Amino acid sequence: MYWTNWEKHIVTDLLGNETISPEDKSLYYVASSPEDGVKHILQFYKNYHSSRYVRNDYIIRLNHRIAESGIEKLNDSFSDIIREGKICQSDPLSCEEDHLHLPRLIVPHTRRSFGRLRQLIDMVNTCDLE
Repeated sequence: MYWTNWEKHIVTDLLGNETISPEDKSLYYVASSPEDGVKHILQFYKNYHSSRYVRNDYIIRLNHRIAESGIEKLNDSFSDIIREGKICQSDPLSCEEDHLHLPRLIVPHTRRSFGRLRQLIDMVNTCDLE
C-alpha cells in the first residue's frame, strides 16, 4: 500500500506538474512481491555490470560484448541523449583501473534525461551478445 500511494504521488504531483518527465518513471521499479523484485534485479544485471563517467563519456561496463546489431539498435533508439557521435563498444580505456577484464560501451551522454539513460541500460540487457 505504501509504495502504491508513493507512486500515485509521483504520477499525480511530479509528473502531473511536469516536474519530472514520463521517462523518469524508469528510474524506479515498484515490485509486486519479493520474487518480482529479485527477478527485476537479476534482469538489471543480466549484462550490465556497472558504470561511471570518464571525462565527458558515460562508460557502461558489460558482462559480455554486445552483437553489432545491438549497438546499432542502441544508437537508433537513444540518439536523443547522445551529445555527439555514436555509442560504441570498447575495451577498457587507458585511464581506467577497475574491472579491466570487462568490455565497455562508450556513451557520449548529454548528462540529461537520466530516465532515458536507465532505459538504455534496460535495452543493453536485452541485446543479442557476440
